[in-house]
Amino acid sequence: MDSTTQQPHVLVADDDTYMREMLRLMLEDEDIKVTTAVDGFESLKACEEQRFDIILTDLHMPRLDGFELIAKLRRSGQYVTTPIIILSSDERAHDTNRYKDRDDLVDWFIKGSQPQGLVDNVLKRIEEARACNLTELTAPDKQTTL
Repeated sequence: MDSTTQQPHVLVADDDTYMREMLRLMLEDEDIKVTTAVDGFESLKACEEQRFDIILTDLHMPRLDGFELIAKLRRSGQYVTTPIIILSSDERAHDTNRYKDRDDLVDWFIKGSQPQGLVDNVLKRIEEARACNLTELTAPDKQTTL
C-alpha cells in the first residue's frame, strides 16, 4: 500500500474512558486506525512503537500532561511536523498566556462540543498531510544530471 492509500493512524490520549472510546468509535467509523492511551507516558510508549498521522491529546492527564507529552514528542524528532490537536474541557484554556501562539499545536477541541466537528477536522488534517507528502514525493529531484 502506498502512502496515499494507507489507512490513517491516530493516537487518542485521554484519561477519560468515555471520551477515548467515543472518539475511537467515531474515527474507526471513518476507516481510521485508532490507538488509545490513558496518559502521557502510555502515549510516549505507543509513539516509540508505532507511527501516527495525527495525535489527539487531553491537557490534564495523570503522570504526564498533554503539553509535556507534546514537548517530548517534538524533541524526539519523529513527531516534529505531526498534527497535534488538544482536547480540553476548559473553554478558556486556549485563551490563556501559557497556551497562546504555540507553533507546535494544530488545533483545539473543547470537550462537550460537537464531536463530529473534531472527526471532520481530523479528516481534513489527514488530507492536508497527504497532499503535502504527495507533493514532496512527486517533486522533481533538484540534483538531476543529464
